[in-house]
Amino acid sequence: MLEKHEANKGELGRERHRDTAVNSPAAGRKAADREVPVPGVDDGRAVVLNNWLDGAAAEADARRVDSGHVELWKQIAVETQRRHRMTTPAHLAGQIMAALPERSLAMKVARDARSDRSQRSGATTTSVTLVLGAGALALGVVLGKVFGR
Repeated sequence: MLEKHEANKGELGRERHRDTAVNSPAAGRKAADREVPVPGVDDGRAVVLNNWLDGAAAEADARRVDSGHVELWKQIAVETQRRHRMTTPAHLAGQIMAALPERSLAMKVARDARSDRSQRSGATTTSVTLVLGAGALALGVVLGKVFGR
């Protein structure tokens, strides 16, 4: 089977391309949201499950189609939420900081301090520029009213 990017010499030396997307058996079917259809595979179950995972279908509908996958995804959601709530123990953070060499820590603190100063001075310059621009605009409006008559 030829892909779109592969050429086949036709009559008179011209290249012919065969568009697999148009000639495939799945060409007439609508693709599920953000999914690539697999030719020859019934995707009705996948559509219902994907809709449930996206919040567009009820859990009961998804269970009717495939309860095994629903249970799998519910367990994955529970485990994901559990891991989101995990925090690093305080004693471990202290051990990590104690293991860092003093010099690299001091250099990082100095680099962060310089970064904070440069960001603050950039914000000040931006705010001063905005105030000056607004003042110039107001002055232009006033002068236009006075001399524009």
